[in-house]
Amino acid sequence: MTPPRTVACYIRTPSYHSDALTQQIRITRQFLRTQLGAYASVIYCDEAHSGTTLDRPGLQSLLAHVEAGGVEAVVVAEYHRLSRIHTQLLTVQMKLERANVALWVAAPHPRLAPGLPRSAPHSFLYDAPIPEARP
Repeated sequence: MTPPRTVACYIRTPSYHSDALTQQIRITRQFLRTQLGAYASVIYCDEAHSGTTLDRPGLQSLLAHVEAGGVEAVVVAEYHRLSRIHTQLLTVQMKLERANVALWVAAPHPRLAPGLPRSAPHSFLYDAPIPEARP
């Protein structure tokens, strides 16, 4: 696989916590090096921003860069770094898809990612147990 020429990493933390930023950067960079043989061209960061809104300066800059054709791939540590709301996540994914930009998730499941802070099971996308049918 030929690595993409322009790779953007997106990092988001809900509070000012430099360790969380450092861990996400480390995980995304490691994923790029080991899985794709690539390096990040640019890192967009939203520190102390909620994942329940898309109105974040770093994310909006990333999406503008994507729409301008300046990005071939985006890497995030986990899906919920983009958004914690499913419909908003789909909106971002559709914008990337329309621009023909690949989206890679370095650690799609928080329990499989050593070094990332653990997320509460109810807050992680696609991780909620399926309720059993009641008779």
